[in-house]
Amino acid sequence: MRAWIPSLEKITGRIKSVFINSAGDYIDDDVFFALLRLKENIKKFQIIQETVEYIIVNLVLIDKKKQEDVDNEFREISQKIRKIMGEDTKIKYNIVDEIEPSPSGKYMYSYSKISN
Repeated sequence: MRAWIPSLEKITGRIKSVFINSAGDYIDDDVFFALLRLKENIKKFQIIQETVEYIIVNLVLIDKKKQEDVDNEFREISQKIRKIMGEDTKIKYNIVDEIEPSPSGKYMYSYSKISN
């Protein structure tokens, strides 16, 4: 006779996104959080890995009039992303009014569309 063993039906909680760079290394999404969280004019951000060599950065700015300040930061951010993800990485920046929450209702500052 088999003993009854309790099991979980479903695990819920924060999903941690892992990015994959051009060398095939796994990159923790906390790297991107550290890269963008302290920028003066960035209120909210989201980094999306579309493919191994294509990253989208959505930004909600505190003051859209300071766009040229952000343009300077784009260069710095892009250099750091390429150092981590690969020199051929394409990066697209979108200035948006809001970043929509995920279907679970939570704000995801980063996620990868590449299946691990």
